[in-house]
Amino acid sequence: MTEHEYQMKLTNIEPTEWIKLNAGTSGFYRMHYSKDMLDSLLQPFSAQQISVADRFGLVSDMFALIQSGHMLASEFLRLLKYCCEENEYTVWSAIDGQPTTLEMPSSGLHKLASLMEHHPDSAIKDLYNGYISSVSSPLKSLVFNQLAKSGHKLIIDMALQLFDHHAEEAILLASDLRAVVFGCVARQNDLKKMGSLMRIYTTCDSVDIQRECLQAIGQCSDKDLLASIYKYLVEEGHCKSQDIVHLFFGSQTSKTGQEFSWEYFKCNYRMLIKKFGCLNNSFKQVMKTCASSLFFSNAAQDVENFCKSNFDRNQLMDLESTINEITDSLWVNQKLVNTHFHDIAQFLSREAS
Repeated sequence: MTEHEYQMKLTNIEPTEWIKLNAGTSGFYRMHYSKDMLDSLLQPFSAQQISVADRFGLVSDMFALIQSGHMLASEFLRLLKYCCEENEYTVWSAIDGQPTTLEMPSSGLHKLASLMEHHPDSAIKDLYNGYISSVSSPLKSLVFNQLAKSGHKLIIDMALQLFDHHAEEAILLASDLRAVVFGCVARQNDLKKMGSLMRIYTTCDSVDIQRECLQAIGQCSDKDLLASIYKYLVEEGHCKSQDIVHLFFGSQTSKTGQEFSWEYFKCNYRMLIKKFGCLNNSFKQVMKTCASSLFFSNAAQDVENFCKSNFDRNQLMDLESTINEITDSLWVNQKLVNTHFHDIAQFLSREAS
């Protein structure tokens, strides 16, 4: 293809046949299928008659088109219904990163896994027990995490049981499921279990486990509990300065956590500057983490106004790149909300009926 537009007519195509363009996702361009062509691809996608690279490419292309406003988000959500039999980590990793943006916390929209409630519990148990040899540990962790965040009762019960065995009987958790289990526990907002999670954080010697604990603890969605956690870990110095960002990162998984962490940053930015010693990369990471995921209507303006009102000229020059990255991200978030809010709401309403 050497021109801006080119038409090719294919003949003798049966209604039951399908066409996948950019085979192997080898070309550096996006594919926008018509509704009929996309519909014809869904069944072979589900049956894995399309290669792993092509399934990955289809997911990636669709979300890129959604971000650019060329496709409605409901088309992507419709694709997710055909992913229950997917067992390739590469494909799931592409799927996993997209609904994080699509869920739009301010609208209360469901996550990816809420569209998979029909996934047979027996299949999940098999996945949990490792009976499916083709499923890798990273894939188990990824799928479990999405199902747990969606409120899948079987997965949550499994995670809480594993945590109780770990906390009370010192039974080791599999490393690939540890972060999933910790996060599931924290999202229950249970004081006793949160206390056990805090004890693991304060007594373990592993840096990896400590950081997984911090990210999990931040996923609590009770504001009073979050306030006490942030006070203990950040203000009272029970968390290393370089690890504070992991706590803020965990809080971005819920609307409550996002709003709390941003308000906490605005109220305590001077304390954070003092703790970090200057406007270093750690401070910028915390600021970017707690501000970039906001979805309320005037979020970008709120960030700009806060920075102009509270940082001097030299500080603003130092933070200019960080502020621009944050506001650019927020404008994209707001555009997604404005473009796709009603479309996603209607799709979920149809699915629920």
